[in-house]
Amino acid sequence: MTKPVTPSANRRNSRRVAPRKTVKTECRKGTLGLSANLADACRDLSEGGLCLILKAPVDPNLEVEVLINGHGVRAIKRYGRICWTRPLDDGRVLVGLHFQGPVAFADVQNLTRP
Repeated sequence: MTKPVTPSANRRNSRRVAPRKTVKTECRKGTLGLSANLADACRDLSEGGLCLILKAPVDPNLEVEVLINGHGVRAIKRYGRICWTRPLDDGRVLVGLHFQGPVAFADVQNLTRP
């Protein structure tokens, strides 16, 4: 039997919001930005992190570099760590990523749907 989720069980510090269709994300292993882009799509984002669909599986706790481009915002680069992974039926993987430093609230507002 699974334990029901209560509001106190949600440890997120900020609300996750779906990105605009014009938002493009890149996610690369390490912090040098030299590896291949693993990002396929962005599911949601917040000031503290984002949820991505990646083209290939990755290990939890992996350090990554993320680049976010979109409507009314100059390119945002953040370093982060993969918190969790979940395989999808088509071979891709859903991951939760926590940024080392927050994204400005105004930038999140510009990148997300109204």
